Amino acid sequence: MPTMTKILSVWALVALCVFSAYGQRMSAGIRAGVNFSHIRTETDLIGYSFPSGRTGYHVGYFVTAMFSDIFGAQGEMLYSSVGYKVRSTAHKLDYLVVPLLFRYQSSPVLSVHVGPQIGYLISAKLKSEDDSEDISNGHKGFDLGLAVGAEAHLPFALGISARYVAGLLNAFDNDLLGGRVKIYNQVLQLSVTWTLSGELKPDDQ
Repeated sequence: MPTMTKILSVWALVALCVFSAYGQRMSAGIRAGVNFSHIRTETDLIGYSFPSGRTGYHVGYFVTAMFSDIFGAQGEMLYSSVGYKVRSTAHKLDYLVVPLLFRYQSSPVLSVHVGPQIGYLISAKLKSEDDSEDISNGHKGFDLGLAVGAEAHLPFALGISARYVAGLLNAFDNDLLGGRVKIYNQVLQLSVTWTLSGELKPDDQ
C-alpha cells in the first residue's frame, strides 16, 4: 500500500506542477456523484455465472489548467466505489483513482475530456445480507482505464458531468480460477462539481 500510494501522490504532484508551470488559468474544486458500474467478462468456463451491475459513488477533488481558450488539462484524485453482483452477493471494490485528462473547452458552458485513469485498490469485499468477507487477495492492486466524458458549466461555479471509464486491465489476480476468467471494470459516472477557486471561462480580450 505505501508504495502505490507514493506513486499516486507523485503522479498527482507532477501533474499539478506541470499545470502550474504551463497553464494560463488555474482552477480547482470538488467532484462527487454516483457510479453505475459493471464488468466486462472474458471466460471459457461453461456454466460461469455472469455478474450484474452495482451502484456506488465517487468523491474527491480536481485541478484544471487551461493552456489556451479551448485547450487544457485536468487532474483529479477520487475515492471511487465500484464492483458487481453475482446473484444476491455484492463484490464491492473501492479504489483511489487518479484521472489525467485532456480538456477541450468547446464553449464557455461545455467541455469534453479524455485521458487515462490509474487506480489503486483500497479494499475488496464480498457482501451478502448476513456476512462480509475480504477478497482483496483475489484482485489486482492496480487498475488502468480510459476515461471519456463531458461537463456542462452552470452559474454559481457549479457543473454537471457524465463520464465513462473503460477498464483496460484484468481486475482479477491472474492465479484466480487458473486465469480462465478475466474481468474489466466499466463505470458510468454522473457527477456534480463545484469550482472553489479560479476561473474556467475564456479570458476577456
